Parts: sequence; C-alpha cells; structure tokens
Amino acid sequence: MPADRIVLSHMDEVLDRAYHRDAAQTGAVLEYDTFGTDFCYGSPDLRSPADHERIDVAEWLLSEGHGHQLVIGCDVWTQSNLLHNGGFGYEHLFRRIAPALERRVGAEAVHRILVETPRRLLDRP
Repeated sequence: MPADRIVLSHMDEVLDRAYHRDAAQTGAVLEYDTFGTDFCYGSPDLRSPADHERIDVAEWLLSEGHGHQLVIGCDVWTQSNLLHNGGFGYEHLFRRIAPALERRVGAEAVHRILVETPRRLLDRP
C-alpha cells in the first residue's frame, strides 16, 4: 500500500514534534482526531493536550510542508463528550476548531484538511 494511503490516528495525544516530523516524512497521513477531549487521567503528567496545543502543532506541521498529510477530527467517544452532558459535542470541530485553525493557517489549508485529504483517502483506487 502506498504510504499516502496510511493514516496514523490519535497522533495528537502526544505532541512530540520530532516524532510527528519523522512520521510525516514517511508519506503517511497524520490524524489529529481528539479535539475536544481535554482529560486528565489521574495526574497532571497524564493529561491530554488542550485544543490550543493541538492547533499549535497542526500549524507547525503545515509550516513544515506537510499540509497535505493532515486530517483532523473530534472524538466523541464517551457520554461526557456530549453537549447535553457538559462536553463540547459533535459540532466542536466545525464551530470552534476549524475557525480557530483558519485564523492561523488560512481557509485554503483548512479546506484541504477537512475536505480534500479526507476525500482522497476515502476514494478507493
């Protein structure tokens, strides 16, 4: 399988720029898909990154020339993620994250991340 058809999911759970650069240099797609999931797993050392940290690293990845290798998502995987339970809900990605990212990297880059790259990945060769 060509590397550009491989998606490395949950890459935004650990924001190690050197690791992300190495992964992107393989040609694979990096998926930052845990926006809206700001949890602490028992201690401050085990907290997941905040959305602003994810946006910072996404902007950096694009500045490194890997904008065509990034897709983003919003994991709604537990009841606490739902809007009616106090979470950010399903609309978080489009209501908050996409506009914030667009202010940093521009509309064209966000369209590529949200539309073009997913379309390419979902198109079966």
